[in-house]
Amino acid sequence: MATTELDNLSPYVKVVAGRQTQGAFSETGSVQSALDFEAFGNNYRYAEVGLSAALGDLATVNSSFDTTRTRKFGVAGAWDLTDEMAIEAKFDRTMERDMPSLNEYYVGLSMNF
Repeated sequence: MATTELDNLSPYVKVVAGRQTQGAFSETGSVQSALDFEAFGNNYRYAEVGLSAALGDLATVNSSFDTTRTRKFGVAGAWDLTDEMAIEAKFDRTMERDMPSLNEYYVGLSMNF
């Protein structure tokens, strides 16, 4: 991944490659609901261009677009409670072509021992 820092802005470009696989399986139950799924394997590769902006110590905002026409937007932050504990929060929205939008929320407590 290539990045460059421009004060609080960080543009980036990356290439993602991977493989998705699924083994064959059957869902059983009643005769009316039995389903068979075949095994498959798909390779994928796409490029992503994005921009991340730090909002001081408050949060980081990021946005990206990739060659599969997926747009992503997110806000994340971490706030120290003590030297050993911090609260983390994140919101991500993914908008894919021909698919409903996906919203993800995360709130957590991190502790250093």
